[in-house]
Amino acid sequence: MTTGKNDSVHPLVPKAVFLTKGVGVHSERLNSFEEALRDARISSLNLVTVSSIVPPHCRLLDIEEGLRRLSPGQLTFSVMSRCDCNEEGRLMSAAVAILLPENPDDYGYISEFHSYGMETEEVEDWVCDQAAELYASAKGLKINWKRAWSPIDEKYTLAERSFSPKYVVSMASGKKDKWVTTVAAAVFIL
Repeated sequence: MTTGKNDSVHPLVPKAVFLTKGVGVHSERLNSFEEALRDARISSLNLVTVSSIVPPHCRLLDIEEGLRRLSPGQLTFSVMSRCDCNEEGRLMSAAVAILLPENPDDYGYISEFHSYGMETEEVEDWVCDQAAELYASAKGLKINWKRAWSPIDEKYTLAERSFSPKYVVSMASGKKDKWVTTVAAAVFIL
């Protein structure tokens, strides 16, 4: 079944992924979610939620290149975070972080996180730390949080493996008489 040098014999293993985010506002909850998907530019896709493994050799693309590889109505796998409310002034966020190992033969991890009342930097730290912790626990690694994160290199080092997290955070505040939805997603391309 292999058709080319980089094609997998497993047709449902993603070859690429991109990150996106959006915010939607509407008087109806469902429509608010749809507006958030539109803002994230993925509302025309049939999104199928999956868990958080990034396969080996899966490339991280920018959103423009990723969208060019997809068609309206296409079944598309994604890891998505969603947060909504109809309370005026309530701060909310949705975030995803992807942790890709420097060794392309290894698999990576995506974490999703949503919260109320947290500021952007807190959400960024939480979702990136969560991705590192999920990866470490899956691989049986212990994390020494005092040494794992290097703010200078912007990398996690876990048992001699280095990872550079990429993430998106969607933040919004609730509006009077409206539903507000935040979404963040990692969208896979087969």
